[in-house]
Amino acid sequence: MGYRGLGVRTATAKLNSDPVNNPGNWTATLAPADIAINHNYFELYHLALRNGPSGSTMTWFVDNVFYEITSHGDLDSWNPNQALEMTPGQTLKFFWNKGTGSAPVVSAFFRYDTFSTR
Repeated sequence: MGYRGLGVRTATAKLNSDPVNNPGNWTATLAPADIAINHNYFELYHLALRNGPSGSTMTWFVDNVFYEITSHGDLDSWNPNQALEMTPGQTLKFFWNKGTGSAPVVSAFFRYDTFSTR
């Protein structure tokens, strides 16, 4: 496989207004307009977060479907053996279980397979 990077997208969390997360907690969103990738299929191959509340956890969703939980919501990274395959129009949401301290920041790294026939 040959991969070509599609860059990084960054989201700074805001105090929650999403009904899935508890009021007053941090929520970050990467909506389709933020991701802005037009390949039929692409991958999220790395995720890094920083500035989260000490002792927090972060739960993330793809189109409102639970995908992953990060037990260290303050400073952590996700570097999977199997990248998350995505299509245009999908939304990533990240929910912290606390709303204290500075706003957390999520950095999502995307790529596509240059040899894919899709």
